[in-house]
Amino acid sequence: MTPSVDDLRVAPELAVLHALDAALVAALRALHAEHPTLGHDFMPDGYSLPVLRAATLVHSDARALRRALRRYRAAVAALHTRDDQGDDDILW
Repeated sequence: MTPSVDDLRVAPELAVLHALDAALVAALRALHAEHPTLGHDFMPDGYSLPVLRAATLVHSDARALRRALRRYRAAVAALHTRDDQGDDDILW
């Protein structure tokens, strides 16, 4: 979800993290377009094994980074939800 102006007032880093997530989605789609067998156990004739291995690594790392971004956004949201409820012992 695109961060709102209010979101960015309390956590401006969300703007860049949102752009990073969008770039990761584009990269994953491009990898799948170029390597339709990505994630499968077989490799069609004509594919370069080193390129496919590298694509598999990028694919795996991009998915892991997207999961980390989701966890970060959830943690930021939880922190600010607690702030809104008057939790004064949170340190910045």
